[in-house]
Amino acid sequence: MVAVFPVGKLVYLGIKQISKPFARALQSYAKRNKLMRNYVCIPPAQAYHKLQILVRMRLMGSKAPVEVQPLAEEKAVEMGSELLGEVLLFSIGVSYITYEYFRSVQKGKLKEDSQDDLITKLNQRVSDIETQLKSIKENNELEKKKIETLESSKIKSGDPGKKNT
Repeated sequence: MVAVFPVGKLVYLGIKQISKPFARALQSYAKRNKLMRNYVCIPPAQAYHKLQILVRMRLMGSKAPVEVQPLAEEKAVEMGSELLGEVLLFSIGVSYITYEYFRSVQKGKLKEDSQDDLITKLNQRVSDIETQLKSIKENNELEKKKIETLESSKIKSGDPGKKNT
């Protein structure tokens, strides 16, 4: 059996490597653009920071509500732009996996359709053979009746032992 080369994985790694510079460019753009900083980078970074602190406090056993201090703007922009880059890479990965899934589903459906066609053809062939067999049996029965009729007429004529040559 021949081993299949994992072309899909190779393509995914290639896409991931190619998308890293785009992610870095997006990160640097987000750091420079005020709109990206205020609406795309800082809010997710602050939410992530708050969630991270709350989870840490819960894991340490603290039940009291914790007041989380917001990150400094530069740190928030840095963390937000990193999150943005990771989301971009993750989205590319998910898109490729989704594409591969639907491609394999379509390939499976084509294979299933081909098998269904083959089954239909085989069923038709079996039906044709059954029809031919029925016809042969009917002809055989008719021939048996003719033979029986001939033998009974020979017996009635009184010459059962003679053969006509």
